[in-house]
Amino acid sequence: MYMPFRKVCKGLCALLLTLSQPLLAQQQLSPGARISLLTCSPGTELYTTFGHSAIRIQDTARRIDLIYNYGLFDFDTPNFYWKFLRGKLSYKLGVQSFASFLAEYREEQRTVVEQEIRFRPEERQKLYDFLQENYRPENRYYLYDFFYDNCATRIRDALENEATERLRYQYPEAPKASFRQMLDKYLLGRAWIDFGIDLVLGQPADRVADFREQMFLPDYLAQNLQLAFIDNHLPLLGPPQRLTWYTPTEA
Repeated sequence: MYMPFRKVCKGLCALLLTLSQPLLAQQQLSPGARISLLTCSPGTELYTTFGHSAIRIQDTARRIDLIYNYGLFDFDTPNFYWKFLRGKLSYKLGVQSFASFLAEYREEQRTVVEQEIRFRPEERQKLYDFLQENYRPENRYYLYDFFYDNCATRIRDALENEATERLRYQYPEAPKASFRQMLDKYLLGRAWIDFGIDLVLGQPADRVADFREQMFLPDYLAQNLQLAFIDNHLPLLGPPQRLTWYTPTEA
């Protein structure tokens, strides 16, 4: 669900080259702009074990192709992994070019799936303005929480807030699972890591996650948003398109 701050530095030059206007300048998106959800497969590092989510804003007419990523942190923070699991880390929203973002995931051999978010032009503009405002230095930092406030839940909340009157979920009758049970499938074959996470997370992880809470995991964010509809008939997300593809044995 996460990306260390130092990785973003690799894409800084590419970002500066792609921006034709100051990042925080208010800009009107063109009618042909697209907004999409990116879902990234797990990686080999512990902080990438559960995957990652990000938002892409693409507007060819305005020369915009940016990734908004709520998963940035300082990996050199003392006791990083302990704070990571206990929800004591300061995270922030980062912005980088789509090209540099995709290059990083190709380098790490991680699958990236894109799904268009079917917002109206005015909703796309509202979301874009919200992200721009959220990226201001005084707004971009937040106190990360492993279950309730991370790169996936921030996207869920932003989408719900910008389409409040039109967005509806079709809740499935699915078997209920605790937070811990949801994590377990990502930890197969990693018994010691699983044991350590169980100890750190403690009893709160045994609570059953409701439909919205399940979206703390990137895979479940994409899965559950596929059960979201605009005006009760149009699926919120378009068909998945793989931008990169690697099998788990290759990752």
